[in-house]
Amino acid sequence: LEVELYGAIENERYRSYIRDIRRSGLHLLDLINDILDFSKIEAGKMDLRLEVCDCSATVKDAVRQISHQADEQGLTLDLDLPATPVTIIADGRQLFRALLNLLSNAVKFTPSGGRISVGYRQQDDGAVAFAVRDSGIGIAEADIETALSPFGQIDSDMARRYRGTGLGLSIVKGIADLHHGSLDIFSEVGVGTTITLVIPDHR
Repeated sequence: LEVELYGAIENERYRSYIRDIRRSGLHLLDLINDILDFSKIEAGKMDLRLEVCDCSATVKDAVRQISHQADEQGLTLDLDLPATPVTIIADGRQLFRALLNLLSNAVKFTPSGGRISVGYRQQDDGAVAFAVRDSGIGIAEADIETALSPFGQIDSDMARRYRGTGLGLSIVKGIADLHHGSLDIFSEVGVGTTITLVIPDHR
């Protein structure tokens, strides 16, 4: 625990309380950030801050942010990155946010022992296609539109266990649209989901 930088916490019950408080605080922060980002997108107030983005570094930062949660749930996280990192002109903060949302969803809806992979490839037109794959519960084709809609939540036992705002995928779609990119979902119930986020190079 980070608080143990100031001394060890010997009582396991206290350690458990602190873990629960931290987890709840992070969940609340995620909900607030989702609502704020969605509100900005809906109001047309989210502007792109274009900069040089190292795609490999951005993917690694998102994975690092989610890795503790993945470890707690007994999931394997794989990186599939090109040997030579690719740079594009894009909004680095929003790209990180989009990847973190996709990874967070993958972790939430992949049972213990499952596998998640994230990587990217540069296309012939210079755009970069980021892919997040999981071996989770999957989404029925008829439910994909609901999953992409604001506040849309799929009705399943595992989804009910991880109730959130239902804004994650719609925010990622909004970030893709702001970049004039795309978001595609391929999924099979009980097999897993692959989500591909394409971000053009704004040079």
